[in-house]
Amino acid sequence: MLRFPMDVASVGWVYLEEETAERGTETVDPLEDRWRLNPRRPLSLRLLRPTDKILGDFSFRFELFFRSAEEFALRASQLWRASTLTASQHESMVQAIIFSLQSRVTFDLSWVSDLHEEIVGEFIGKRISHLAVNPGRILLTSRRIYFQPFNNLEKAPVLQVNLDSVTAVLRRRCGLRPLGLEVVADVPDDRASLFFSLPSEMAREELVGALCSRIHSQRPPLSEMTAKWQRREVDNFEYLVYLNEESGRSCQDLSQYPVFPWVLSNYTSESLDLNDPCVYRDLRKPLGALNPKRLAELQERFNEMPEPRFLYGSHYSAPAFVVFYLVRKDPLEALCLQGGKFDAPDRMFNSVQEAWSNVNTSPSDFKELIPEFFIPENNGDFLVNSLGIDFGVRQDGKGPVGDVELPPWARGSPSAFVRLNREALEHDIVSANLHHWIDLIFGYKQRGPEAEAVLNIFHPMSYEGYCTTEDRLMDPDELLALRTQISEFGQVPSQLFHLPHPARGFTQRSFDLATVDAPPGGNESTEGSSLLSSADGTVFTVDKLSTIQIVACFTLNKRAISSLSFLTAFPSPLTSSTSPTATSAVLATSEDGSFKLIALRDAGCEVIRSASLPSGLALSDSAALPDGKHVVIGSLDDNVYLYNLELGLVRGSLSNHPSAVSAVAWVDGFLASGSWDGLIRL
Repeated sequence: MLRFPMDVASVGWVYLEEETAERGTETVDPLEDRWRLNPRRPLSLRLLRPTDKILGDFSFRFELFFRSAEEFALRASQLWRASTLTASQHESMVQAIIFSLQSRVTFDLSWVSDLHEEIVGEFIGKRISHLAVNPGRILLTSRRIYFQPFNNLEKAPVLQVNLDSVTAVLRRRCGLRPLGLEVVADVPDDRASLFFSLPSEMAREELVGALCSRIHSQRPPLSEMTAKWQRREVDNFEYLVYLNEESGRSCQDLSQYPVFPWVLSNYTSESLDLNDPCVYRDLRKPLGALNPKRLAELQERFNEMPEPRFLYGSHYSAPAFVVFYLVRKDPLEALCLQGGKFDAPDRMFNSVQEAWSNVNTSPSDFKELIPEFFIPENNGDFLVNSLGIDFGVRQDGKGPVGDVELPPWARGSPSAFVRLNREALEHDIVSANLHHWIDLIFGYKQRGPEAEAVLNIFHPMSYEGYCTTEDRLMDPDELLALRTQISEFGQVPSQLFHLPHPARGFTQRSFDLATVDAPPGGNESTEGSSLLSSADGTVFTVDKLSTIQIVACFTLNKRAISSLSFLTAFPSPLTSSTSPTATSAVLATSEDGSFKLIALRDAGCEVIRSASLPSGLALSDSAALPDGKHVVIGSLDDNVYLYNLELGLVRGSLSNHPSAVSAVAWVDGFLASGSWDGLIRL
């Protein structure tokens, strides 16, 4: 590779008379040239020191195949002129040159697949793929969207996607500016996601509008997806992927890569019991607040800091962190980001335990995880140096950098490590607390007073809205530096929720007669009615459990009933029910946030009281007081409520749990309540 510096006093162009107009020669003044070929490495260049001796004149001749020498010389002279300007002026001039060139180029219509396609619009744009930004022309027709790059760096001269296969069109940010969009398609190759950046928000909206009017997207809205997650129709991983996409995160943009939480906290044990709450990370706190000692040091620095103040000096997601995790799988991304070389061996992702220890103790490390840690289908390939790359030798005596050192409970298997990580993510203990982490990253604790209360404060420039208009910073150099810093420091996702995120519902269980609870004071041989429920939403009243004689049967809902004791029907799956008195009435709570008092009669059932609690979140359990007029109800909003059935009023509430209340009971004048974090209060 030959490189010629732009910081020379002059650049001269000599056109050889004996050559055709398609050829030219560049002459570089030897007294100004500071580069020469290294004879030991003919493909590299060595910078000469001022004391080095200039060996002679250098003259290089270039043969141009597609442009005239005059045109090339003119363009090179313009770029040389730009190199003499300040950073911001240089950037502006170069962009103006590029835009002028791109504006004169049109899409080559010979690449259109069908002559009957109607051209809807043509746009200048850039395709973003990880760290690569490739300019080109975007053509939208009545049947397809095309991208023709200005260079030959793509795998194909023109990328095309049928509009019939497009499943979603998502607005994206580029450098905190609303300039991007992502076209998601149901195709098996790298066209499944095309991330474009357009020159202006107006151009972006024009393309989005034209696309959306021609596709049939089946992507559910946010509220519907949240409800599905609550009902366990989608798992935690799928829901987090959806939230990342809705908040502007994309696997195509390393500066806005999807963010996932550290779920486990035990990376040293020989075995892993996922039913033990102690093996999980506290999802109610940001990573920086997990270690009290480090947090105290950060708060001391925060109190002494001038405005604008921030608690954490680095982010939880940034291009360098993504490359840190994926360097073994995508080494070229690391070379591109880090100036053509890998990071120091001791600073690389060498051990899961070391990485977890760093994010708990280092004053500058707060990075969360990426989706690859939870995808069993990839068999943990990003943890293995399958390419055999020489990353160097560690200075701590552990030898050369190879595969990532896994926790003992993974038994040396990357696939087992990823599988257990995924099982932990989907576990009920995580499901009961995941909404707290969602509040921190995507919700109401992301910014403002609520974020300050939970110590979730990052640098202001990482938040959406900090630099939406260029008039915030009038100095072009400062604006350029800001955009560069934003792309490298990390960006907070767009805020999706402005109220507390609802907790997830309970696990639905199949119908099992062996585990059915009998009424108070009853047993399997006792005469009297009991309530059973089946998965199809049918409620049975039976007499004598030993013989299972059905005396009444009624179906009020098509959905599965999740509780097996003293159930009744609701417009959503039941979570619990209990008889409020010794009479034939049943109190049932529901995941839709409501509860009903139902009287059972010989002729059927009758709803005699129906109400909802203030929070509107799912209700988990209930218990009747001996007076027959009051019940206590547990809610996933972390509270226990006292409700007067006679007056239909909430008489009071207790907020003694840091997590969702899962069970309540009243025995001999004592109220007991339990929550999903394993805490029981009496």
